[in-house]
Amino acid sequence: MKQRLNVFFAIGKFFIQYFTVSVTSLLETNKHMDLNIFLIHDFDSDLLLEILAFTKKKYDVEIQLIYQDSKIFDSYRIADHVSLNTYLRLLLADIIPKDIDNGLFLDSDTIITGPLTELASFNFSTTTASDDMGCKYLAAVREIPEQNESNSKRITELGFHTNSYFNAGVLLVNLKNWRTDNISAKLIEMASSYMDDLVFWDQDVLNMFFLNKWDELDSKFNALNMIWKRKKPPLIIHFAGSSKPWNYLNRHPYKSFYFKYLLLTPYKNIKYTDFSYSKIPYKYYRDLRHFVNYYRQSCLGNINKKVYHD
Repeated sequence: MKQRLNVFFAIGKFFIQYFTVSVTSLLETNKHMDLNIFLIHDFDSDLLLEILAFTKKKYDVEIQLIYQDSKIFDSYRIADHVSLNTYLRLLLADIIPKDIDNGLFLDSDTIITGPLTELASFNFSTTTASDDMGCKYLAAVREIPEQNESNSKRITELGFHTNSYFNAGVLLVNLKNWRTDNISAKLIEMASSYMDDLVFWDQDVLNMFFLNKWDELDSKFNALNMIWKRKKPPLIIHFAGSSKPWNYLNRHPYKSFYFKYLLLTPYKNIKYTDFSYSKIPYKYYRDLRHFVNYYRQSCLGNINKKVYHD
């Protein structure tokens, strides 16, 4: 019997292409698993018909659509490269069918490069917060050192004392405990109360609310801010930040993985959304400078292979 993994995505209509690439990478690298995929959206589902037909025909997988109006977040803060849909993960316990006790939430700017068996077999505590201070509501990857330090300090100053801050782009969620303790309503209440203090939106809310109540995953499950390739690609590459692989000037070391899976989708003929000939000289100059820096550091044996600043 195949091992089952519930997987959740939440997108706006402008992220359909990127979701398609992400879910294709998931399906390509986890054919040995029984993937139960849910897509939360806030737009006309007719825009998804081509993608649903594609995953059904190519992988015999039916993606389950869940409509959720995001207008409830109209007054919430976001940035240019983020949509209000980012707050939908706060409602996962209420949106996902009640017979689903846990699952993996993935941002649509992720690429999966290998089997996620380890996550499918992850065991959560079944106790509630009122019973045991050791209760865990989710598992996530800690931010890279610089981001972890600055964000931990920032939410500590808001009264949430911690030295650990996780990235919310990949979350293994214990929905059973969320429902038992009515977590979604409490998350929305906290988001509203601290809206003027939030820098990373729902991610801040999750970190503040689940203080000391999350398990840490290995960084291979959410590789962030990379500048060099590793000896072995991480299992989940997360193109976090405003620069994405579909941007012409993006130079993420695993950018090619995005295009590898793009070529398998109905969007295979769409490459860059912002290409212009005026950018070509700068791109080649920057890439040459990047190569020279790589060569110098390689000779010195001092390459940091874990962090990337675009």
